[in-house]
Amino acid sequence: MKIVLINNVPEIWGLGKYSFKLYESLNKKADVVNFYMDFENKKVVINGKSIKLPKSFLLHNKISFIWMSMKYLPEAEIYHLTSQNLSFIIPIIKNKYKKAKMVVSCHDIYRYKKPKNSFYFLISKFLYSGLKKADAIISSTNSTKIDLVKYFKIDTKKIYTVNLASDNLKKIDKKLARKKLGLPLNSKLIMHIGRIGSNWKNTYRTIKAVESLKNKNLFLIKIGEGEDKSPNVINLYKVSDEEMVLLYNASDLLAAILTYDITSLPIMEAIKNKLPVVASKTSSIVEISGNAPYYVNAFDIKDISRGIKLVLEDKKLRQSMIKKGFKIGKELTWEKTAKQTLEIYKRIKNYD
Repeated sequence: MKIVLINNVPEIWGLGKYSFKLYESLNKKADVVNFYMDFENKKVVINGKSIKLPKSFLLHNKISFIWMSMKYLPEAEIYHLTSQNLSFIIPIIKNKYKKAKMVVSCHDIYRYKKPKNSFYFLISKFLYSGLKKADAIISSTNSTKIDLVKYFKIDTKKIYTVNLASDNLKKIDKKLARKKLGLPLNSKLIMHIGRIGSNWKNTYRTIKAVESLKNKNLFLIKIGEGEDKSPNVINLYKVSDEEMVLLYNASDLLAAILTYDITSLPIMEAIKNKLPVVASKTSSIVEISGNAPYYVNAFDIKDISRGIKLVLEDKKLRQSMIKKGFKIGKELTWEKTAKQTLEIYKRIKNYD
């Protein structure tokens, strides 16, 4: 059984990390191809081998770039689109390889449920248009599964819940990690992943909550697009895997106070690697993280700042959170995710 994983997100971001980590684990168990569409560099990477796409004005549009990349898609029995945002290419693949089975990983349908405007809604409708055509959908959480049934009327028998996972990161001395990153050595550092203007990552309220504490020795390390000029914010954009490991070791807590019910890979990485988390109490986060995070009201800046201050100052609370998180994190392995995913492939192909 030959499987092709199709992905268009760099490994530094959550969706990309899921795809690459799944490939690494599946590669030990099956005949699998990693088909990565690198929009930034206008190339397709197949199991590490790069193919530069011919020059064309169409390459500057993400949709047409993906469409042109399909020319290089190898034949397989199963195609696994590792993001719901790629489901629209299912008809293209089915037209080329009629007997192939299609699998889509769906991590959320945020764009569809909470569009900024009618244009964003139409875009999301297009991107998700292939979901009903899939032979199987892998949902990151039961919460997303419920959304798929509610909004797209997808048969529950086609949806399988498989949780994401997290690595055991290399342990590095906090001050050494900060030195390597050029971060303040003796301050309190809060890690936050979210671009300026991101509603569901709640970046604006998180920044305001940190500012409201009026502490010159407290900094929010914001990882993502856009720059905030608050003296309490350290802006980082593109962060390598090595730098992310350093950041988890350099930080005192992770602020992941989401306004939308979605699986958060950084929360799983944090709790598995003994970094306390301040989060919002959404169904997906509770489903994966249990009672390991300290929960706050995502829409209340005062409550967010109170939660951050409490976790930073209460040593006993932090130790309790770390202990709970480590216990839960032990179950979050890519090996387990890959094993459950492979079982789904076998089921839709009727393999023993």
